[in-house]
Amino acid sequence: MTIAAVLLLATAASAQVLVITSGGRRAFDREPDTADTNCLGWTYGASPAIGDRGELVGMYVASDALTQHCRVGIDSAVRFGDAIRFHALRADGSWTTGVNVVDRASLDWMTDAAFLQQNLQTYAGHVASPSVVRRDGRWFMAFAMSRDDRNLCAGEHFAEGNACGSCLDPWSYFVVAWAVSEDGINWRVRERAPGDPTLLGRPPTAAERTVPSNFKGLTRVSLVSQGGSFYIAAQYWAVDALKIVMFRVPYDRSNEWGLGGEAEAVPTSLSGMLGSIVHTREGFIAFHSASNRILYQTSQNLVDWTPAVALRSSIPFFADGFGYEASVIDPVAVEGAEGKLRLFFASADGDPEHGIARDGRHDCGIYSSFGPTAAYLGTGIYEAVVEPRVLRATTTTLVPRGNRLEVHVTAPAGNVVIADNGAFVIAPLMNGVATIELTPGDHTLYAWFDAQGDWDASRSPVILQRVIPPRRHAAR
Repeated sequence: MTIAAVLLLATAASAQVLVITSGGRRAFDREPDTADTNCLGWTYGASPAIGDRGELVGMYVASDALTQHCRVGIDSAVRFGDAIRFHALRADGSWTTGVNVVDRASLDWMTDAAFLQQNLQTYAGHVASPSVVRRDGRWFMAFAMSRDDRNLCAGEHFAEGNACGSCLDPWSYFVVAWAVSEDGINWRVRERAPGDPTLLGRPPTAAERTVPSNFKGLTRVSLVSQGGSFYIAAQYWAVDALKIVMFRVPYDRSNEWGLGGEAEAVPTSLSGMLGSIVHTREGFIAFHSASNRILYQTSQNLVDWTPAVALRSSIPFFADGFGYEASVIDPVAVEGAEGKLRLFFASADGDPEHGIARDGRHDCGIYSSFGPTAAYLGTGIYEAVVEPRVLRATTTTLVPRGNRLEVHVTAPAGNVVIADNGAFVIAPLMNGVATIELTPGDHTLYAWFDAQGDWDASRSPVILQRVIPPRRHAAR
């Protein structure tokens, strides 16, 4: 069965689904040859570089290292956050250490101190979310850029203790910018006016700059080349809503920037937290991050999309719904041979090639309660294989054993969730059986096996189990 079959049958009543079947390695980060610096930076927002023969040649990412960016003035090159980097794929499957390809030095107005001081609203503090396509011998990139961001807040307006200054004034936001390259390394960033690289987006209104507004603009980008146009999907943070929007821009080969006219909004039924859109031979697949798992939708025309379903995983704690919160960031895929996809996303759980096991916890001891961007610390790009599968049915049965409960599932491995008087416990399956100890008293119990790998979900009936306290023998 191929990816094409999944796309063609996505709207039918079918048990054919996409499944992560193998892989899971930490492919690369800022320094791929060592794990010593994993927790001293972050790498996320992967965008594959696909050559003229459809081969993967490298990866664009957003990245930064822990640095005291705010000990210098706004004229300093150090006062800049995430940059866009490129990692080349070696013939042996390893990745090179990345090089910056879009950073502060790429933005002409950011190196003009006099202009910047007189036009502080043009200050770009971060670039992120590169999305790159190759067309007619040139490389084109849509990416997100923060604006009015001299305090390096990146749209996180409620961040407390920011070393650079207030995140409420100025009110930073993101727009979509555009760049072109002949070789994929040296990029020219388009400006529609001095200090204004906006391709899509706008500044916030006065009302949108007022607490409790969540306005951030367009923060995540996915670029598709199709027919006579570029299509750009973007994550839009409004005052009180989060949605995906789609734009179409005519392509003009003779134009310096490849743009043949103004962008127009087009309808789309994409939903969720945008990851990326993959253009396959038979259609399109959109992947979205959903905390610790991935959702996907399919389409034939970029407008009409199937409802989102979960991408199942055969790898424990790897996008299977059991990893730490926000353990899946910005998923993207590349179509490979034999109907398979190569999946990439950012995470920070495990680096097996350097002796760090995957265990469902953040390798740097970070929790989501630390702040909205805390989960990015320590991230690298992980890789796996996705294949179409026909789901195999399962059954889940409860077997009381005195003061123990056994959960039997007709799947050899995975996790089950056990409800005990309203409290929930996650237990691993060992050869199809999970066991928990019960305290004395009456227990109302049921369990379910969440869909994992190519095994379908199932749920047990509710049972009542009484655990008798052990008898105490009188002293003689």
